[in-house]
Amino acid sequence: MHQVKDDRKELARIVRLCKTNPRHVGWMQDAMDKNKCGLPTTGSQAKCLGKMERIKSKLTGVQLFKDDSLLFFRTLPDVPTGGNLTLTIIAHMFGREDVRNATDVYINVDGASDNICYHLLYGLAHLLRCANESGWPLRRIHFLRFKVCVHYRYINYITC
Repeated sequence: MHQVKDDRKELARIVRLCKTNPRHVGWMQDAMDKNKCGLPTTGSQAKCLGKMERIKSKLTGVQLFKDDSLLFFRTLPDVPTGGNLTLTIIAHMFGREDVRNATDVYINVDGASDNICYHLLYGLAHLLRCANESGWPLRRIHFLRFKVCVHYRYINYITC
């Protein structure tokens, strides 16, 4: 329990840093369970709507630490989730001006094995190297992850 408390304090420190210092940018990134959201969604399941075909929707949300704003990325149902999708969204985030002006980027993903993989870590190292070669001030990517539902674990950072 002591570690959970320490992890929450560390995350709160990082969020505050991102809110107060524009050189520190961070976000949480997680996919929504597609089984919990079929479109169209209605307030009730009336008989007349019961036979309606539901569209499988896959959404990945990003919540920025600096202002709690949300970005949603929609993908087709046949596009696999995992390290490729996670890295694609991170690469998109690297196109943002606030990331291009940051010295430190904090990325929080859930603890799924496809998010904690060599592919993703090598991709982050590549993005850091490209940022360095482009003259960006970025020097570190701090990679955080959910250990369990409400428990954050600060695991590592990549530095240049």
